[in-house]
Amino acid sequence: MPRMTLDAILQRQRNRSRLGESLQRLQSNIDGVRLVQTSQDSRFEAWQVRWLDRCEQLRKRLEALDQQLAVLGPAASEKPQLSLLTAHHGDELNASEE
Repeated sequence: MPRMTLDAILQRQRNRSRLGESLQRLQSNIDGVRLVQTSQDSRFEAWQVRWLDRCEQLRKRLEALDQQLAVLGPAASEKPQLSLLTAHHGDELNASEE
C-alpha cells in the first residue's frame, strides 16, 4: 500500500469531517421535520374533532328551527318572501321571484 503524505491525510480527514457535518445537519433537519409533522398531525386531528362538534351543534340548531317553523304552521301566503336580483348586460337589474 502506498504511503500517504501528511497533506493527503489531512485533506482526507477534512473531507470526512465535512461529510460528517453534512450528515449531522441532514439528520437534525430530518428530526426537525418529523417533529413539525407530528405537531401538525395532532393539530389537524384536534381541528377535526372541533369541526365534528360544530357540525353536530349546527345540525341540532337547524332541527330546532325546523320544529319551531312546523309549529307555526304553513305560510299564510304563497307569494315568496325572497326576491333575487340578477345583473345582465349593461348592469340592468331584473327581479325574479323564487
